[in-house]
Amino acid sequence: MQTKTQQILSVLQVLSWIIFVGYIVGGVALLVNFILHYVSPGTIINLTFGDIDSEEIKNQMPQMYIFVMSFGLVLSILYIELWHRIINLLTKINLEKPFDLRIALSIEKIAYTLFSIWLMGFIVENILDLANHKINLGIDSDTQYLLMAGIVYIISQVFKRGIEIQEENKLTV
Repeated sequence: MQTKTQQILSVLQVLSWIIFVGYIVGGVALLVNFILHYVSPGTIINLTFGDIDSEEIKNQMPQMYIFVMSFGLVLSILYIELWHRIINLLTKINLEKPFDLRIALSIEKIAYTLFSIWLMGFIVENILDLANHKINLGIDSDTQYLLMAGIVYIISQVFKRGIEIQEENKLTV
């Protein structure tokens, strides 16, 4: 019989897969839209960024369109990578021996991915501000991703310390 923690981890794993697939579909849709822009401009799917649609950006500022779409693709890749790492973490967790180096390294990589998402948002937001474009990309470079990255990184360090203590206990017995 599964414990409550095992059941919760199973549900989280299913939810993670759903979110992962959702980000893959969104990334592929964005890539197809970007490619169709050059292959067959009339078949473009109109995306909206705040109050501005992609057709308006493409017609008025072609370089900004390329920048915004490229950033969207990079961000999609980072989100896909984040959820892939979370799925890997959830499959590696062994509740009998939770302090494992693989788990600590997986948590640390999740922190680095969250930091990368924050950094990309910060850079792009500042570039758009400098260019004086009011384009809402659906991400704020507020401290939310930076805060999450910091918390997850701290958790990874706690896991590493737990591994050290566990190893010391093995040596003393």
